[in-house]
Amino acid sequence: MKRLIYYALIMAAIIVILPFLIVKSCTIEDEPEAAAEYEEPEEVQGMQISVYNSVENKVDVMDMEEYLKGVVAAEMPAEFEVEALKAQAVAARTYTCARVFKDYQGKEDLHQGADVCTDPAHCQAWIGK
Repeated sequence: MKRLIYYALIMAAIIVILPFLIVKSCTIEDEPEAAAEYEEPEEVQGMQISVYNSVENKVDVMDMEEYLKGVVAAEMPAEFEVEALKAQAVAARTYTCARVFKDYQGKEDLHQGADVCTDPAHCQAWIGK
């Protein structure tokens, strides 16, 4: 009987106490809030980009934020959820920055020397005010 109690105490130590001690010894660092501390890189703040307007067949220079507003407005209806609109804005900004910084380039120059174009079949849809 003593041996059974002894084995039960050892099993309790292995199953309950040992994992408790291992978990208790681990420290979890608090993650800083990314949204509150995020700052845009200097090269993106107030960036001017050149946009080839395929409808008017001309190149316009505009602020990045103005361009992104037109892209989100053209790509999604305003009735969509706010988080979906935010996600679209992030995707549009990422694509635009990749084009501006030459991380992504097509094989043909359909932009007439501009960074991006307004043709949704090639780049992103865009509408003005």
